[in-house]
Amino acid sequence: MHMSGAEPFTIWSGGEGCLLLHSLTSSPAEMRELGEYLANRDISVHAPLLAGHGTRPEDLIDAADWKEWLQSAMEGLDILTSRISGPIFLCGQSVGGLLSLYMAGEEEAAKDIKGVISIGSALYLRNWKISLFLPLVKHTFAGKIYRFDKPIAYDINDPEGREKIICYDRTPVKAVVSLVELKDIVRSRLSQVKVPVLAAHGGQDRTVPPGNLDVFAAELDPAEVETLLCPQSGHLVTMDYDRALLFERTYNFIKSF
Repeated sequence: MHMSGAEPFTIWSGGEGCLLLHSLTSSPAEMRELGEYLANRDISVHAPLLAGHGTRPEDLIDAADWKEWLQSAMEGLDILTSRISGPIFLCGQSVGGLLSLYMAGEEEAAKDIKGVISIGSALYLRNWKISLFLPLVKHTFAGKIYRFDKPIAYDINDPEGREKIICYDRTPVKAVVSLVELKDIVRSRLSQVKVPVLAAHGGQDRTVPPGNLDVFAAELDPAEVETLLCPQSGHLVTMDYDRALLFERTYNFIKSF
């Protein structure tokens, strides 16, 4: 059974389409306000629920392989392309941004994609737990003991946003291991992304270093990448103080094609 408010949503509006992919341990609710903003401006949106999310944390242990999250995203893309004849864009937050970049680098998926909006995505991380513990979780019995860590979806400065977030109160460590694997794959093949990218990041992100914007700027074609620092926001910019700025830049990015 889904957590109340965690369900996927679709708003058919205009000839362009935008796939909205949520972050790890969270739900489409974090993309709802952005989705309504775009739909009110004639951009159709679909926000799928990634595998293992929106129910209970134990389900994300069972569906902790990033390939399962990718399958959810691809099914969401199919829903959009089945009805939208105009340009299709991918907009993902955190792991949703990594999935968007992965899809944009895949020849088969990329043929339908016009651009990517990546919000708070990790191309590198600085976290001692990840460096020391994750190899143990993956390769030893420690994974049976160290099953959950603290929640990560509350990295929001705006109290109103923290109140509205619908997410797990624990983070399955196995899922973080998979996120790191996806991060490494996306970083290694970033040059395969041939569509324009808007990379946004919260200036006060305590989960993923804001310096990731510099990696986007350095490793993508300068003519194809825009960066946006959201100075008052934490990790989940779509629910934080700079969301109006992010929404406007996302809309302008889509409408620039």
